[in-house]
Amino acid sequence: MSQFAVICPRCRAELVIPARRLLAHVEQLDAGSGEAVFTCLWCHRTGVTTVDGEALAAVREAGVTTLALASQRNRGRTSSR
Repeated sequence: MSQFAVICPRCRAELVIPARRLLAHVEQLDAGSGEAVFTCLWCHRTGVTTVDGEALAAVREAGVTTLALASQRNRGRTSSR
């Protein structure tokens, strides 16, 4: 099982998190960077850290769930006739 080293942005604990405990967040599925979301094993808060393209590729390859949120700009618009 893949594991990833992260630093909690809240308590600064250095952690090794298994892939199944991570969530990757990207703006688009083809994004070159994103965020890794996890629960800190020390302070039990949600941690978010920015990941570059190389790290994002490794996270995805390890099977981490990836959440892509599409832009809301064009949603809900209707054409006027």
